[in-house]
Amino acid sequence: MKNMKTFKDLLDLILSEETLNEHKAQRITFDIDTNHKWISMYKYIEYFDDEQDCMTEAKDVVFSYLSFKTQTELQEVYWRIWNAGRTKNYQNN
Repeated sequence: MKNMKTFKDLLDLILSEETLNEHKAQRITFDIDTNHKWISMYKYIEYFDDEQDCMTEAKDVVFSYLSFKTQTELQEVYWRIWNAGRTKNYQNN
């Protein structure tokens, strides 16, 4: 099948998402387990906590332990990350 994403494509996408974190109140992070072939994606949102009178972060799980063992699963992971990144960028503009 044409235009199938590879593991290298997935890593390149993750690196580009990390670059998009610069100068944003919202950060995206990833946990990757290459032994079990799963990935988790988290969103951290920075905000001012009035009670504590300081900046703090809230963690939101975008998805966790999503498998990429098969080619089909790898495609799903790739496009879920890509779509989450586009949504994040639109929300920050």
